[in-house]
Amino acid sequence: MLLPDAFIPYLADLDLWVFGEFLSLCAIRNGIVEIWVMREYKVHSSWTKTLVFPIGAVPYFSPIYSTKNGDIIGTIGGTGLVKYNGQGRLLGHCSYCEDPRGSQVIMYTESLLSLPDDNKQVAADYTEEFNCANRTVDVVVNPASTIVETWSPPPNGMLKLNVDAGCYNDGYFSCGMVIRDNRGIVQFAATKRERRKVSPTLAEAMTLRWCLQWILSSDKDGQFIVETDAEVVVKCLQGFTRLSEIENI
Repeated sequence: MLLPDAFIPYLADLDLWVFGEFLSLCAIRNGIVEIWVMREYKVHSSWTKTLVFPIGAVPYFSPIYSTKNGDIIGTIGGTGLVKYNGQGRLLGHCSYCEDPRGSQVIMYTESLLSLPDDNKQVAADYTEEFNCANRTVDVVVNPASTIVETWSPPPNGMLKLNVDAGCYNDGYFSCGMVIRDNRGIVQFAATKRERRKVSPTLAEAMTLRWCLQWILSSDKDGQFIVETDAEVVVKCLQGFTRLSEIENI
């Protein structure tokens, strides 16, 4: 799925979310927020810029929810909540975290209602795209050879948790985890973004800690296999090597 033609992704912080009933893109460039919506799912030409408003010098803004009357609720810097109306005017602000590293906020809506058929198909499309993207990775070494790395399922009755981290030049790093069963079906997935400049190794260690803490606090039954590509972090945990940077993680 391509971004709007007018976009230069590396010049903006991007968030994908749902605005009203549409798949939406929130882009922040130089203190200006742009809200784009895809008015027809998977139709690239339907991307439409619907709202532009300034946020000034506030920390990183990330939308999490839009109300029925069009208000936008989001986080700033991972430490506070803000509310804007449909014209981009600030309506309110409150803090929820005193830790300067911030904390993730997500929107959860409990419902026992069945999804309409159209929404079921959209959800199925998303799930299939996600599973296909994470099932096999092709790495082209040269035109004559290809290395294929395939995700291996856990034993029956167990869950596999894959974790990864990424660092960015803007002073943020991201964490991600995906939990799948032995059939490869996604049981849970989550990401978070923190404003903290760290090395890739420290980012991987902090991500692994976050995922292990989630396992300990979750209500999911059964055993987990945790898989990461951070070899140095794993060797430190196993006691084969020491690295002062992550000893206190």
